[in-house]
This record gives sequence, C-alpha cells and structure tokens, in this order.
Amino acid sequence: LLYFSCFPSTSLLRRHPPPQKENFSSLKFQLERIGVFIDTTTSKSLAESLDRITAKGDSQLDFLVRSMTSRCLRPAQYFCSGDSDKTQENSHYGLAIKVYTHFTSPIRRYADVVVHRLLDLCKDQTGPTF
Repeated sequence: LLYFSCFPSTSLLRRHPPPQKENFSSLKFQLERIGVFIDTTTSKSLAESLDRITAKGDSQLDFLVRSMTSRCLRPAQYFCSGDSDKTQENSHYGLAIKVYTHFTSPIRRYADVVVHRLLDLCKDQTGPTF
C-alpha cells in the first residue's frame, strides 16, 4: 500500500477485528433449521458460504443472510498506524487484508478528508504513480 509506505507512523488505517465466534451461534442454528449452512471459521470460508447462498438464486434469502451476518460482525475502527497496539489485530477481517484504509468522497467524513490529504502528500513525494 503506497500510502502506508509513505507514512508508516501516521497513516489513518481502518481495522476490522474478527468476530467473536459466539456471535454467530444463534444465526447458524436458525439457518441450519431451514437447511442453510454457513462456515464461520475464517473470513474466506464465510465469504464462500455467502457466495454459495447467492448462487442458489434466492435474492431474498441472500439479502437476509448477508444482513444478519453483518450484524454478527464487530464494528470497524479507524486508527493511526503509529499509535497501533502491536498485540492487537490490525487487519481488516471482512476484506481479508492486512493493511487497509477507507475513504470515499472527502465531504462525507473527517477521516476521508485526512486520508485524501495524506494521499495528496504521498503523491507529491513520489510523483505521479497512476
């Protein structure tokens, strides 16, 4: 991630901690009662389970399961890479990547404004990379 390499101690990153396994127990139980099985062992196995449900072609079931699954996940958090607790998991569970920053339009959230400003500085330091 170019942005992180430019600012290893001041990057505004976003982590998404892994869910607590017990968060899924009720959902898994209810889904199994109707013949739907999800594997929550890893983020990859969960994504594959959700993709199998999508492949069945029942858009209402797909929407419901994905909505209920997202409620089992822990909220993502912004953090400064320099303030990161080295014992804490800083990857993004939902996307299964180790270093992640998130931004949309810089008018939406202050975090987006910060990331856009740092990206501009990074671009200025490294020259055009696009």
